[in-house]
Amino acid sequence: MARISRKMKTSMALVHEEECCSYKTGLYVRLSNEEAEGDNPTKIENQKELLVKFIQGKEEYQLIDIYCDNGWSGRNFNRPEWLRLIEDAKHGKVNCIIVKDLSRLGRNYIEAGNYLEKVFPFLGVRFIAVSDGYDSCGEKASLDQIVFPLKNIMNDAYAKDLSKKIQSARRVQRHKGEFTGGITPYGYKRDMNHKGHLIIDEETASTVRKIFEWIAEGCSYSWVAKELNRLQVASPQKGLWSYQTIKTMVRKRVYLGELIQGENCAPKKDVVVIENAHEAIIAEGLFVRVQKCIEKIKRPVSNISKAKSSEEYLFSGMLVSKHNMKKMYKVHYYINDGKQLIKAYKTPKAYQKNGRAYKLIQIREETLVHCVEEVLFKYIQVLEVMERYIKSDRVQHFYYEKQRRLREEEERLEIMLKKTREYLAAAYTDMIEGVISGKDYPLYRNKFLKDEKSIQIKLAEKKKERDALKRSLSMETPYINHLKQFKEAPKLSKELVRLLIEQICVISSTNIEISFKFQDEFDELYYLYRQKAEGGILNG
Repeated sequence: MARISRKMKTSMALVHEEECCSYKTGLYVRLSNEEAEGDNPTKIENQKELLVKFIQGKEEYQLIDIYCDNGWSGRNFNRPEWLRLIEDAKHGKVNCIIVKDLSRLGRNYIEAGNYLEKVFPFLGVRFIAVSDGYDSCGEKASLDQIVFPLKNIMNDAYAKDLSKKIQSARRVQRHKGEFTGGITPYGYKRDMNHKGHLIIDEETASTVRKIFEWIAEGCSYSWVAKELNRLQVASPQKGLWSYQTIKTMVRKRVYLGELIQGENCAPKKDVVVIENAHEAIIAEGLFVRVQKCIEKIKRPVSNISKAKSSEEYLFSGMLVSKHNMKKMYKVHYYINDGKQLIKAYKTPKAYQKNGRAYKLIQIREETLVHCVEEVLFKYIQVLEVMERYIKSDRVQHFYYEKQRRLREEEERLEIMLKKTREYLAAAYTDMIEGVISGKDYPLYRNKFLKDEKSIQIKLAEKKKERDALKRSLSMETPYINHLKQFKEAPKLSKELVRLLIEQICVISSTNIEISFKFQDEFDELYYLYRQKAEGGILNG
């Protein structure tokens, strides 16, 4: 087990003393999936009540928030409320975390030990487990550092053993035809009188019937989603309906009364199919008609379908939404009765930023190609003007002279650097021979080292300036050569896009911002051009 240094313990103690024993407290409660589905739904509330009573009447605890992960395994530390709590601790909003017992923190003893021994001390966070009597700032903290890793190991072993027993019990329940899923299918609800049995929820079942009827009539997934949103019908996620939600729903045989469970289990033999497990919402005939309509939506494979591969998407992985900088993903669809394939890019989902709602953004690849080609041709036109200007005899002569002066300045700095190093070596010799005292030598040494660093910085700047000037005068950089090749054969390829473009920010379906890899070189060249044009070198 890793130890906490005396220095860290002392610093933590000083911090707590300075804060006058006032702690910004976060209460953390958790129930696993199995516990949340148990017979006592008030367990999570009991935890909250216990922790609130613990801090009640104690002025040193200032309650900031209660963080609740209901239905999350203790072996998984990527829980939403736990991550929010840790973020608050990192930003100083919380400096004391209180839980009912160590098992609420987690049942993975390695991760739990890492938080107790490293993360919390590093963040200066006090940790209290009420039922276990653990307090990281208490008098028994040093003893607890030995005892509590053993408790964490026991919690971990308990979680593994419990997981095996639960899997075995669920396997039996599936074969009995009982529903063991965590999320009840939309259109159904759990039968409170018969555990594991589903009954029809008439409030949502009517929506399921409408969806199947609309698809059977030939309506698209997108149209159905938009119509439900227009009618303000809540989706299974209590938000907006989407294309994917409808697409998934109309394939589920659960609406025929069948239960198909265990599909996500590693051994496929655990998949159990039970017919007539509950009352059907959709008739067999309607379900069959919907599946035939779905087959029509799937276009037959043809030569044009090859464009779906990532090699045919010119801008794959390069597009981000300007509003939240998230990557856009590839989509495709057909128009003109399935004869024309349209490739496009789409934002992951609708979202909000600073209270403002942003809708989905979709942009066609043909729009991107047109925009990129248009911008590249403008760059080429500007380059041609600058090239004629820069390659004129008078300008070339002027900047060759400038290069010569830069080389002379570099040589002067190199001589200064050499002398500074000689002075530094001589100062050391003088100290050895007693010419200067050991007390004065550090002063000489620091001065010469400071001079050496200053000269090295100036020398690097001069070299960089001369290289940029040489690169600009030649106008034979790799990026400029790529642009010239594009001018000769003006057609975008995936290779050329990767060579020239860093990233594309999409603002709307018709508005984009392009970051080019050659931008720095182009700016150097343009600066050179503007410097000459404004200085009137050619007119001189």
